[in-house]
Amino acid sequence: MKKFFVIFLVFLGIYMFFRNESEGIEQEQYLQSEEVKEIKQIITEEAKKHNIPEWIPLTIAEHESRFNPRAIGDNGTSFGLFQLHRGGGLAPEHLTDEQLKDPRTNTEIAMPHLARGYRKGMEKGLTAFELLKYTANTTGWPGNLGPEWTDANMKYNVGLKDVYYRNMGVMKE
Repeated sequence: MKKFFVIFLVFLGIYMFFRNESEGIEQEQYLQSEEVKEIKQIITEEAKKHNIPEWIPLTIAEHESRFNPRAIGDNGTSFGLFQLHRGGGLAPEHLTDEQLKDPRTNTEIAMPHLARGYRKGMEKGLTAFELLKYTANTTGWPGNLGPEWTDANMKYNVGLKDVYYRNMGVMKE
């Protein structure tokens, strides 16, 4: 009987340990999804202020950072949701790296540039993915070399296209 009781306690302890661990994971995922909702709301608000369809900056932010405001790329030179780049990019010199990781600050800096690219793309008669690609490839990085250069020299547009088509059913024009 004593042996049975010890085995029971061991199994109960294991169960309680893993139950608490999985509950923690669910809580963390919930918090992360709440953060993403807030980030999407910020992007949507800024898009409306600049008369750009929200799906364009939402798609770009998802591709650039997966909506992670703390993302750092390009060997430590690009920051936040829209990966604002230092050294010739959109990241203002007077802002700290931490300030660039603030979702609202990052979005407020990126949006006027995205809106300008969007308007130029519309003037060219571009639509759908071609408009998104033009907007993303003519704003935000040193030289703004455009979609043709990006297609020939980088895989950026492959990932952008994947995000675009994955989200097509949930995006609004």
